[in-house]
Amino acid sequence: MKIAEISEPQSHKMANMSLIAAVFVVMMHVGPVSETGHFWFDWSLSMLKNGFCQAAMPWFFFAAGYFLVNHYGRDGWYLNCLRKRFHSLVIPFLFWGAIYVLYAYVLMLLGSNYQWPYHSWYHLVSKTYGITYQLPAAGHLWFMRNLCGLVVISPILIYLLGKAPRVLLTLTFLLAWVSPALCRWADLPKDFFYSGIPLEGLPCFLLGMYLRFCRRDLTNAGCPWVWLVISFGLLTACHLANLPFLRWPGLLASALGVWGLVPANVWPCWLTASSFPIYLVHWLFLSVLSIVYKRLGIPSFFDVSVIGYLAQVMIVFCLSLLATLLIRLSLRRFSSWLFGGR
Repeated sequence: MKIAEISEPQSHKMANMSLIAAVFVVMMHVGPVSETGHFWFDWSLSMLKNGFCQAAMPWFFFAAGYFLVNHYGRDGWYLNCLRKRFHSLVIPFLFWGAIYVLYAYVLMLLGSNYQWPYHSWYHLVSKTYGITYQLPAAGHLWFMRNLCGLVVISPILIYLLGKAPRVLLTLTFLLAWVSPALCRWADLPKDFFYSGIPLEGLPCFLLGMYLRFCRRDLTNAGCPWVWLVISFGLLTACHLANLPFLRWPGLLASALGVWGLVPANVWPCWLTASSFPIYLVHWLFLSVLSIVYKRLGIPSFFDVSVIGYLAQVMIVFCLSLLATLLIRLSLRRFSSWLFGGR
């Protein structure tokens, strides 16, 4: 199978989309974790955090699959791919997982209410990196852990794509679609298929590889507003009528709609290249800011108003971006290891 060359407009568009997806990740994690009792605020926040913004993860898996096959067909391409992904995925995953656990330990020493949950070295490692079908200690790192598994089995996936691509894509998308029902039927945690088995990322990862092999230009995704309207209808029905099987197609429609609206012109490289570092560090600032809010007695306005929510998103995003730029300027060589060469 031959792979497609990426056009310059599409390259710019994909970089811009990754930055927007990083903003979506921040929006998912900011704000109250439970309902506040204000219906419209709870509903709009749920639509954002558990709906539109979660389209970031299908995009990240899609982009990972799309770029993974860059060197496919060359001698030793798989070993070369593993070496590169070790640098860009495994090292940042191990480093930031350890940083977040160290941060939790410091909080405990400083007299925080945080309780140290680890009772052995094995328990520490398994909980930190989510080895035994659970989320890592820093929950957002589940994406990197699952992506590492997909990279390892990528030759098998490419082989199957070469034999029956449409059958494989259909089956994996159907499995992701019915995963909520599978969890209920098997009495599994509702997030089992992203905290444990990378089922939600697999179909998008496969789709990225498949479209790269099809040599199609992805700049035009049809009418984006139609996709967003479809997404809004599906996600609204999912949340208000408690129909979880509509969430997956709603996320895909949302991703297509956002992709269609993303411009294909050049954004500043220092900004678009910060999408992955922002994803890595934002969790730390979320925790620090929550402690600062409590110490300063910041009013509940931040938790029950749209303006307060957006203000928190801007604060976390700007602090994460600033930390990224400072680390790159002061620790140039070290930063390439921290951020996977980004």
